Formats: sequence, C-alpha cells, structure tokens
Amino acid sequence: YHLAFSLSRLNRPEEAIQHYQRTLEIFPDYAEARINLGNLFMNQGSFQEAEKAFRLALEVAPELASVHNNLGTLLGRQGRVVEAIPLFVVAVRLDPQYIQALCNLGNAYLSQGRNQEAATQFSLALAIRPDFPPAIGGMQRARLRIDSDKTP
Repeated sequence: YHLAFSLSRLNRPEEAIQHYQRTLEIFPDYAEARINLGNLFMNQGSFQEAEKAFRLALEVAPELASVHNNLGTLLGRQGRVVEAIPLFVVAVRLDPQYIQALCNLGNAYLSQGRNQEAATQFSLALAIRPDFPPAIGGMQRARLRIDSDKTP
C-alpha cells in the first residue's frame, strides 16, 4: 500500500495501480486502497474501472465520506449529476466539515439550476474556510445566477 501510494505521488500511476491491486489481493477490505485505486483510474479516464473500485470501497466502508464524494465526483464527470447528488449529500452528512464535498454538492446543484441550494452549500464551505477558491468561485457563480433570475 505505501509503495503504491508513493508511486502515485511520484506520478507513476501504472506502477501504483499494480501495487494497489496487489494490496487488495492480500487485504480485499482495505477501503483506502480501493479509493486510491479508483482515483488513479478516474484520473486516467478509465471510468468503468474507477466506478468498480469506488463501489467496492462503498461496500466495505460505507461510513467513509470520501468514498461517497469520490464516487459522486466520478459520476458528475460523466454527466450523471442526478446520481451524484445523493452521494455528495451523504458525504456531507457523514462529515459536515468536508469542504470539497460541500463544493461538489454546490456545483452539482448549479448544474441543475438549483442556484439557491448551491449558494447554501458554498456558504457552508466558506464558513469553514473563507479563502477556499472553489467555494469562492462557486458562490460567485451562484450569486450571479440568483441575481439574473431576479431581473426581468
């Protein structure tokens, strides 16, 4: 696992994937290895493999907010926002301080035109970290849309 993690950090994803897979042969319930493997697959554009890794991680560790957030991110990247939103909601419920999940939920709401709900999520993120660029940008987009909804 640690070798795979290090190889990933050294931008050697193919080798990292091999070592994560070996780790999972030995420890099939190692959720963090499945999550990291899923992230590597997602970054390579291997969405089916990434989804499989995240769903298996979800089976062994449904209490981890990061599993829900990462699977939601993957689905969102594929335009499957309707499926992603409930995953982001669970991630935020499991960890209300999970700033990236709050922003992901806000962006998902924006993509559906749910601008006020998006602004709420970005506000929650900004309350945690006022200088977080994704939350600042998201809030600006949400406010622009809310303002344009008000003008005739």
